[in-house]
Amino acid sequence: MGGMRKLWVIVWLVLVAAQLAILYTPDLGEGPGILAPLWDVLRPLPGPTAMGEPGFDKIVHGLSFGAIAAAGMLAGWPTWLALALPAIHAPVSELIQWRWIDGRAGDWRDLLADWTGILLAWVLVTAWKAWRGSRLRSTRRGRRQDDPRSRPRSPRRGSRPARTADPRSADPGTADPRNV
Repeated sequence: MGGMRKLWVIVWLVLVAAQLAILYTPDLGEGPGILAPLWDVLRPLPGPTAMGEPGFDKIVHGLSFGAIAAAGMLAGWPTWLALALPAIHAPVSELIQWRWIDGRAGDWRDLLADWTGILLAWVLVTAWKAWRGSRLRSTRRGRRQDDPRSRPRSPRRGSRPARTADPRSADPGTADPRNV
């Protein structure tokens, strides 16, 4: 496994651990709880950036499930697996919250936010991989296509023609027996 793949697997594990802590911690009604550091960072931003504001919960759901899906795809896992794991966990987590966690309630809108985050991650990672792949292919051929130095150069005066791989092809008097 390559270095970047290992890194993305580690990122995936950290994200899953954080998500499990966030989703399965009982809500004791004492403020933001485990999300307090995130709340402190987001509070000055405009929009639904605090725990009590409408929409904040959906943003957290979408980002957490989308980040896990993206990390799995970037780890090199098959796309179906990287998307299926969080997509299956989404309804399971809502059922667990609804049935067994005090102060938490399963919500179909959270499930939609989860799946929207996964879909958005798939679109963004797929587009990024396609863009990156096209740039890598163009650099393998020489310079990038958008590089102004990649235009064909005109030969300099007095330069010799390039040598060919077969020395017999340079001498017109020598015929290649395979072409006769």
